[in-house]
Amino acid sequence: MAGLDERNLARIEELNQRGGRTLSIVDLVEAGTMSAELCAFLLAAVRSGASFITGAVPGGAGKSTVLANLLAFLPPGEELVCVSSPSVLADARKDGRAQGRCFLPHEIGAGPHYGYLWGPAVADWVGLDRLGARIASCIHSDTLDGMRHTLLSPPLSVPPAELGRVRLALFLRVGRSRGGTVHRVAQVHYARPGTSAHELVYAWDADTDRIEQAADLGLPEAALSSARDTIDRVLREGVRDFAQVRQRLLTSPPMAAGV
Repeated sequence: MAGLDERNLARIEELNQRGGRTLSIVDLVEAGTMSAELCAFLLAAVRSGASFITGAVPGGAGKSTVLANLLAFLPPGEELVCVSSPSVLADARKDGRAQGRCFLPHEIGAGPHYGYLWGPAVADWVGLDRLGARIASCIHSDTLDGMRHTLLSPPLSVPPAELGRVRLALFLRVGRSRGGTVHRVAQVHYARPGTSAHELVYAWDADTDRIEQAADLGLPEAALSSARDTIDRVLREGVRDFAQVRQRLLTSPPMAAGV
């Protein structure tokens, strides 16, 4: 298990293309990028098996950093697989080894960059969720409509009924405050299991600079309570190092039954 966890950490750290240390949820909560309440919901949703995507338009908005922290929420023993080329997806289907693994293209985008995925292979990636895999990535969009347009349009052509397989969609915005530039998770959309429709569940109010719950979260209260306890404990400890925070999450008690 230790070997797998170390390999997963190395794959998460590959998302950090800007240098310096990878920011942890402790950093992000202290900076106001996410709230502790939002972190708890995301932890419970990821531990329930939700696939996820993060999006933003300007570079440096934080979509890769937030993606890294969602990956830190993966439960112990779940292997993270970098989708470095479409052949990774084909091999997973051919070998029947999709179930129980998380498949990560670094970004849904065109270009020769490592880990970028584009074209018909994106629909194949989404389809892995149907085989019991988890899928995770980020995208160059800061709205749900923008993400839908990119995924549904050629050359990606993801079937509309499949969009709900990416159950969590988080979009970041860059704003201004008296202290300077701020990065905020501005919208969080959630598609409940078995549906293709995303519902806005958290939204950032730029006037009050607060991230507020916008709808029922669609998860059992026992699971949310367990997640809140875990997040509160990590925040109280004050450890900021990404690897150490992730290790605390890995060794936290399992989410309550019923997720």
